[in-house]
Amino acid sequence: MLSATIQKYRKNYLKAVTIIAHYKVSPSLSCEEQNALTFLKRHRFLLTNNKMTYLSTFVNRYRRWPLEVSVCEKTGLPYLVHEGKRLFFPKHYTPSLVKSTYRSLLMEQDQASPHRYWNNEVVFKGKTLFDLGSAEGFIALDHIDDLQQVYLFECEPVWMEALEATFEPYAEKVTIVQRYVSDKTDEATKTVRLDDFVKQHNCRVDLVKMDIEGYEEAALEGFCDTLQAQSVELAVCAYHKPEAVTSIVGLLTAAGYTCTLNPRLLCFVYDERPPYFRTGVVNAHKKTTQQV
Repeated sequence: MLSATIQKYRKNYLKAVTIIAHYKVSPSLSCEEQNALTFLKRHRFLLTNNKMTYLSTFVNRYRRWPLEVSVCEKTGLPYLVHEGKRLFFPKHYTPSLVKSTYRSLLMEQDQASPHRYWNNEVVFKGKTLFDLGSAEGFIALDHIDDLQQVYLFECEPVWMEALEATFEPYAEKVTIVQRYVSDKTDEATKTVRLDDFVKQHNCRVDLVKMDIEGYEEAALEGFCDTLQAQSVELAVCAYHKPEAVTSIVGLLTAAGYTCTLNPRLLCFVYDERPPYFRTGVVNAHKKTTQQV
């Protein structure tokens, strides 16, 4: 009987073969798709069970980084020090899982990553951030000293204690909202419509990051009033569903925003439906008078 590791590699290799076969018969490929296909042909065994596979060797620089995991005496939570600040993880996370998760976070935001939310030109100083799908809060922590106010939207109970510990030193500027974001507010389903939230709390919104597992379109549909009334910079994940890029761009364009796509593609292996090479993030900002 094949070992679990060998079975995993065999499954991933066969998945890579399927993806390559799909694109080989495509009538036309963009330059980005051709580059992704060429890379996958050369590195078929790099395809993993992770939801995303980066079609670039930039990930190699993170694989052997020496990392030290500590445990907080007060809370019992494991943590790593990120840029001089403690980033906490759930209690059940082993040191190995903490390290692999942290490396994944660094890979996601590498300048060469298709999953990078913003480029270096985005200004965080004095801004208010809505982080939808915050998980451990890495993005907010990365810019916490510059940000004026942060709203972390995260409904999964597993992250609550870790988030509270990470942002305890910044409690005056950080609000944790334990709700799913959707196109309607419903206490029974723990969902909140962003327009309702903004109106209720009289919020200014400058920056929005959305990474909510395929519910980005619903969140945008419940955010139209605020998008039109305010000038927001957005980073919206678009790889969870095959048609997501088109619908996300359509919603934002209708609200008066200019969209740009991260030119690099990632390989999304959770979805059996093509396209397999997908845009990771849609960035958007409000059209200026000159652009209208």
